[in-house]
Amino acid sequence: MDILFLHRTPKKKKYFKKIKDSTPFQEKNISIISYNSFLLNPGFLLPMNKNLISTHKRALDEVFHSRAFTGISLIKCLYSFLISLKIKALHFGLKKYFKKTSPEKIIVWNGLKYQDLVLKEVLKDYKKIHVFYMENGPLPNTTSLDDQGVNAGSSLSKNPGFYMSHNNETDLSIGEIKGRPYKNTTEKPKIALPENYILLP
Repeated sequence: MDILFLHRTPKKKKYFKKIKDSTPFQEKNISIISYNSFLLNPGFLLPMNKNLISTHKRALDEVFHSRAFTGISLIKCLYSFLISLKIKALHFGLKKYFKKTSPEKIIVWNGLKYQDLVLKEVLKDYKKIHVFYMENGPLPNTTSLDDQGVNAGSSLSKNPGFYMSHNNETDLSIGEIKGRPYKNTTEKPKIALPENYILLP
């Protein structure tokens, strides 16, 4: 297999299928598989791998530390138990899958969700598999693809000198760029910016 797309939602499955059907990919051997398809196994009976404890915490944070959710402690305990079963089963299922099939490249969306972190743990034993991370691009109607990660984890240089040495005399003539509408209604503190700074979207 040349490329394996792993998705969490039907929306991403549909998007990955569009990519698969596009001209540059038509001659490739591509599979599009849901993370959930790796859960039907007895791995949930195993003890939690110590390297997955932080992943379990991340999974809880995704639900209970977002969107002003106020969960009852009993609900949190139940969810914690259920998500631990999913993490263990996913870990077991992915390991079993890669023993049979070893794709050259894997593409995931975002790479920071708990499923992606389980994948990352499994791939420690499969270092020849190259992982790429997709995310919404910095400009409207674009997608970024990076083999290091997304956002602050991307391969964009963190060295200010890299950008300061750029020739700024070139007129890009890109005109006005219309960004996406701001959806978050939560009031955030304003940050004082210096007169000169470099923004990496």
